[in-house]
Amino acid sequence: LNDKHIDCLYPASFDEAFRLVSRKIFWIPDFQHHYYPQFFTKEELDERNDIFRKIAQTQNAVLVLSSNSAFQDFKKYYPNAKIKVEILPFAVTHPEFSHLNKQTILEKYNINKPYYIVTNQFWQHKNHLTVLEALQQIVSTKPDIGIELVMTGKGDDYRSPGFFNKITNFIEENNLKEYVKLTGFIARDEQLLLIKNSIAVIQPSLFEGWSTVVEDAKALNKFLILSNLPVHKEQIDKNVDFFDPLNKDVLAQKMIFYAENKPDIEKTDYSKNIKKFGENFFKIIQKNYQKKI
Repeated sequence: LNDKHIDCLYPASFDEAFRLVSRKIFWIPDFQHHYYPQFFTKEELDERNDIFRKIAQTQNAVLVLSSNSAFQDFKKYYPNAKIKVEILPFAVTHPEFSHLNKQTILEKYNINKPYYIVTNQFWQHKNHLTVLEALQQIVSTKPDIGIELVMTGKGDDYRSPGFFNKITNFIEENNLKEYVKLTGFIARDEQLLLIKNSIAVIQPSLFEGWSTVVEDAKALNKFLILSNLPVHKEQIDKNVDFFDPLNKDVLAQKMIFYAENKPDIEKTDYSKNIKKFGENFFKIIQKNYQKKI
């Protein structure tokens, strides 16, 4: 690969294969390791710090960040950066899933009641335990509420091999097995169908860059119960209710409320978000590399 074949490379890396490509756009998803170093191995911390410093000091190149929140972090941790920064919130596109039969998928995952969905990998910063603690509180105070909690995603965290066991042990010890459905890693079209037919999506993360889950919900006009991170508030301002991600009591109250009171949805045309994302991406290339696209 070289300049004769590549107009612009995104997302760029320092791999030897790309050495001869001069027009590069780098991407850093987030700066989580500065806030939660305990969620990373020493090797990962060293690697992220080395790569991010190298990106920050790269001249005649562009760095894309997905949010203004990430940009503020970048300025905080790399105040003497030489690279040019552009903010580009991304949008998602979805595969078609109308061919799926709702009842068939619900039966496949043994979902029998109205449900909330948490659709993340089982990594520590995704904060599944707070949702389970809220559910345990609901079950103990309103056992007849008639809801379930669906959790999708791979049941492992290579940085913390025992974390998923902590999840399953909590479910077992608090007699939540009949209320919690752990689907494992599922097909994308099935995931989207489950999101669409939920009461609401719960996204309890302690840290995010620009959440794909939030974009999925926006695209499907689904209600979100969302941790009150600055980036989340930047990402969405309608069809959402925020909560402190460590406050299980407030989350329990919100889960009860929306189970008993169907959330009001202000429908939006998400295709405009996709179009805007594409246009802004090309503007970054034109602005920085004078390439007419």
